[in-house]
Amino acid sequence: MIKKSITLILLCLSFNANASCDSCAKAALDAASSAISSSVGATTNVVTANGQAIEAMNTSVQTGTQTLVSSLQLLNQKEMTALDGVAKTIALTLDRISEEQVRSTDHLIQSIKQIEQELRIADVAMENAKLIGPMSQTLSGDINTARAHDISTGIAARKKLKSLYRENMDSWLKDSGPLSNQGNSLAVLLEQEEFWDIMPLLQNDILTNDEANHIHTLLQVLVEPSPKTQLSPSKLAGDNFALGQELSRRRGNAVSRVAHDIITNLLADKAPIIPTDSSWLRSYFKIQTGEDDNISFNQFYEAETVGKMLSPDWFLDIKSRTEAGLLREQIYQTNTSNALLAEILKAEQNEAKLLSLSVLRGTSL
Repeated sequence: MIKKSITLILLCLSFNANASCDSCAKAALDAASSAISSSVGATTNVVTANGQAIEAMNTSVQTGTQTLVSSLQLLNQKEMTALDGVAKTIALTLDRISEEQVRSTDHLIQSIKQIEQELRIADVAMENAKLIGPMSQTLSGDINTARAHDISTGIAARKKLKSLYRENMDSWLKDSGPLSNQGNSLAVLLEQEEFWDIMPLLQNDILTNDEANHIHTLLQVLVEPSPKTQLSPSKLAGDNFALGQELSRRRGNAVSRVAHDIITNLLADKAPIIPTDSSWLRSYFKIQTGEDDNISFNQFYEAETVGKMLSPDWFLDIKSRTEAGLLREQIYQTNTSNALLAEILKAEQNEAKLLSLSVLRGTSL
């Protein structure tokens, strides 16, 4: 704009140079001055307008900057808020996941413990079944348990029977027995062939009560056929021969009592003195009972030894039992073996007694 004004002035001056009139020149100068002033004013206005525009633009820029800053701050705040929310959500999710994992782990641990406990219980149940279950029990246990009282009753009856035999023998030796009131008793007995029949004692496992009583009487006669009467004190006084006779009688009676006591053990073992009931029907073998459904000790011992050895049911029972069952059966068999060993020991002692008696009597048995 300024350049245009200067150019206009120069043109005017050039024009005016050609003019010869001063007034014309003044007028041209004034016109040029006015033009310059107008131009300067216009330029000033333009500059002012530009300044205002620049200020407006600065204001707009500042405003935009503040708006942008505010927007950025707001956006940052929103982002931070969003990030906080996301972080909290993630943290909450992680916490929940952690809680779920803890619960799942606890549940898993509890399940494992429960399974272990159930397995332990199952193992204990299996071990108990092996130890006390049906397959750990043999029939012998049930049999022995049910028969224990009956065997005890039989043992007591045998002791009583042996005591009765001793009393009867004592009466026989004192010449006051059941045969003492019969005149010429031995002659009468010699005429009774059946009285001397001792075969039932040798052949049978169990005797009837009549057979047992009869054989006991026969044993008394066999041990001491003719008991001697005790001499009175008056006959013994001052009579050495009578004293010798009485001494021989008493010595003979003592030997006879021992011999009789030993021999009657065989009779007591074959007497029907062990009671039986329905429990005896459950067995590996069948025992033939005698009077009043009783059995003898001889039958009982044979059944517990030979009877089991000949019984297929016993072998099948043993074959199917657990280790505990086999141990129990071994204990039962050991118990029976101990009882038999005790009887064998008594028999050996009785044999030694009989040998001693033979020496005392000077005879060979």
